[in-house]
Amino acid sequence: MNACQYCHGVHKVTAETFGIESEVLSDLIEDLQQANVDDRLKPVLAYARQLTIEPSKMTQELADAVLEEGWSEQALHDAIQACCLFNFMNRLIEGHGVKGSEALYQDQGKIRGENGYDPMLEALTEK
Repeated sequence: MNACQYCHGVHKVTAETFGIESEVLSDLIEDLQQANVDDRLKPVLAYARQLTIEPSKMTQELADAVLEEGWSEQALHDAIQACCLFNFMNRLIEGHGVKGSEALYQDQGKIRGENGYDPMLEALTEK
């Protein structure tokens, strides 16, 4: 969504490790409304997309669409926090010029798929 090569590579492999087909990821980027994902997720993903690409143009309608699908305010808050964290990480990675390689994406993606993201967050807080 925000064109971070490293993050796209790692998270693509992570998603595939969880059983999500790579075509679904491509479809989400190309046309969210036509993508083969649960319709309840679409307003959450639209919200995250807008927050990533044009945060100054967030609207109440975007939040209402999430809530109308049955998501709680806490779930919306959690989605906002996840979006913020990943946008921060994308800028950190891009700012340092990290691009990675297919071998690195495979390695890191499989680690994320097996262990989740907690070890990554713990590594960021180590001294």
